[in-house]
Amino acid sequence: MNIPNMNLLVRQMHAALKRVQCDTSSVIPLSTTDGTHFYCEIDFSATMPEEEIENAVSQFIENIAHLKDALKVWCGATNAAFNGDTLINSNRDVGIIHDLWNRRKHFDPYKSRTGLYPRLENVKRTMQLQTGGNVNDGMAMFLTLRREGDKFMPEIKFDGQGTSSLVIHADVVDQSGSHLGTLLGIAEKAINAWKSEMQRLGIPLS
Repeated sequence: MNIPNMNLLVRQMHAALKRVQCDTSSVIPLSTTDGTHFYCEIDFSATMPEEEIENAVSQFIENIAHLKDALKVWCGATNAAFNGDTLINSNRDVGIIHDLWNRRKHFDPYKSRTGLYPRLENVKRTMQLQTGGNVNDGMAMFLTLRREGDKFMPEIKFDGQGTSSLVIHADVVDQSGSHLGTLLGIAEKAINAWKSEMQRLGIPLS
């Protein structure tokens, strides 16, 4: 029996996370003019079409949910107690990710371990600004104009003690449309729960 490399799977999961969170260097503001007025537009999804966004989301969800099957094989090979199903049934966030994965894998909206029948809405790429964490920290984005001859070129600039990034945002809602949280927020809690379970089993994580 091949024992899954759990540490590698966790690194793959974080690599998938980088696809839904990236730096802002790819954002290029667009400008047009009618001869009298000057217009600027910023489309955070312009360099990542819909199919790429959906692929990134699917891979991210799969990498988290796949930990359950890999951990089950690892526990069987090492004679350790497998509590993956208990974790899915008892932890809301872990269960939601598992439900989202099954929905995308089987295209079956009528199966749900959580009973919430979660689905994603408003999937898009957005700009996220985060402060540095101190009381007086702040972070701002500015759209400035740089003159090149007789033309003005728009530029994006950032100022502050925080960070900026492009993130794929998605709302998670239940079968009635009630908001359960954001995909990244729920996924972060699910990831921590799986990592805690692996650490409980003595699996070293880097």
